[in-house]
Amino acid sequence: MRLSPCVVALAVALAACTDGRHSELTARDGGGDPVSDGGARPDLTGRDLSGEPSSDLAGGPVDDLATPVTAFGTLSANVSSYSSGAQSIRSTSVSVQFVRLSSVSPSTCTTTMNGGCTIWVCPLPTPPSSSSPTYQSAGTVTVSGATSPISLTPGANAMYPAFSDASHVLYAGGTTLTFSAAGATVGAFQLAATAPSLLTLTAPATTAGKLTLDRTRDLTFTWSGGASGEARVTLSSLTASSSTLINCSAAASLGQMTVPRAALALLPSSPTSASWSFSSLSFATRMIGSYQMSTFLSAYGPGSDGAAAIGTLSYY
Repeated sequence: MRLSPCVVALAVALAACTDGRHSELTARDGGGDPVSDGGARPDLTGRDLSGEPSSDLAGGPVDDLATPVTAFGTLSANVSSYSSGAQSIRSTSVSVQFVRLSSVSPSTCTTTMNGGCTIWVCPLPTPPSSSSPTYQSAGTVTVSGATSPISLTPGANAMYPAFSDASHVLYAGGTTLTFSAAGATVGAFQLAATAPSLLTLTAPATTAGKLTLDRTRDLTFTWSGGASGEARVTLSSLTASSSTLINCSAAASLGQMTVPRAALALLPSSPTSASWSFSSLSFATRMIGSYQMSTFLSAYGPGSDGAAAIGTLSYY
């Protein structure tokens, strides 16, 4: 099983539904001037999650806080290292996309916080959106810092074919990757982010990627190899009428985190399907001009059985 790059819809959703943590990221405009951090990450309303105005490229407030952000850029890189049967998987993928929406529909999801976990419960089917996405070009985007040069060039439709190396891990945890855009409809910019460590999950026990849990008990995850970035556990469950997503995060250097039973209790009792994943992540968002730019650097290592720490979730 190979892991595919992030899609724009997921990237936009994660950028909007953030828990406020920052990873190391430096943004620069085409002239090389640093972008102000601005505190917590901005959401789709133009305010950060503390309710304070988010910062624009010059470090000042967004011009119109009543106007939702409708332009997004996502820049993602992923490395994977684990076993699939007798085969060792080592891979790297990079993708970028820039999109402008005609409108942003308000969220219909309910959000609950519990410890280091955020739980979203969303009704299904998803209400129809009036948004009409238009892809935008930022010219050729190069990524420096990896062991091999990476370049992504947009097609005539302004969409960027993903870069993929199915045989190598092209950067290690702690490496600084710099995304540099030459500029086109989206202006020139640079974004630098620190790659997370590749983690090895040591508990709970998994079998061929399958995880089984008891919703009435806390669930502790332990791992080795943590130095930079965050460790993230994602539990997802679907029914005919709703989707439930649990994201729990902790500093990778801690070596463990616990998903509380109060969060697990929100998983529906009779799902039509459920899945889980464990990864390390470096995620940050900045406003550059009118674009909400998000970087997603992730690493998928092995579970306790050596297979990918991602797969089917079973619970009772």
